[in-house]
Amino acid sequence: MKENPLEQQEIILNASRQEVKEKFGRMFDDNDNEKLRSKINNFTAQLRFIEQSELPFNKEEMIESLQRSATTPTKEEFLTHILSALEPLIMLKIKQPKIFGILERRSILN
Repeated sequence: MKENPLEQQEIILNASRQEVKEKFGRMFDDNDNEKLRSKINNFTAQLRFIEQSELPFNKEEMIESLQRSATTPTKEEFLTHILSALEPLIMLKIKQPKIFGILERRSILN
């Protein structure tokens, strides 16, 4: 039986979301508020490549949303904010991995 490409893409998308939840969930668990804010700020600094791109989503809003997420009181709220903020990047990574890879490499080189 041949797999449906849309179903396959949805599986990959859900796995990517879960990966983000796990990574940022550990970040939330392992840090107090000040350390968490610092880690979020470091992460947003790494997203410079978004600001330099011509991607069709609000880059500034994404970064602001990530920074606001560090002030949420519960892990569940924190992860909801993180997933919402990063959804455009998750989609880009899944739907256009070559473009995402180029932008990611540019970020590393700059």
